[in-house]
Amino acid sequence: MRTIQGMPEIDWVLKNADKVEPYKVNWEIFYDRSKFNAMNGDEQKEYIASLRKKADKQLYRAFHGETYYIVSEKTYKIWLGEQLIKELEKPIH
Repeated sequence: MRTIQGMPEIDWVLKNADKVEPYKVNWEIFYDRSKFNAMNGDEQKEYIASLRKKADKQLYRAFHGETYYIVSEKTYKIWLGEQLIKELEKPIH
């Protein structure tokens, strides 16, 4: 079980998160110029393709102020459900 600040991830998110959002990582953060320069043309193409594939994975982050934590897709979906319930419970004016 994943924890944040000693609490189970989902408990921390439901209690403390201001928002939870999906995001994608830019593949260039994984780029290693030294490694790239040591490769030939075909290896460079394969290297770039592998970095793009690695960055293509959908990630989720839970914000508390300016700080965020990476959370699971399951936690993200539970948080979304809780937000929907809160919206539906609001009185209609």
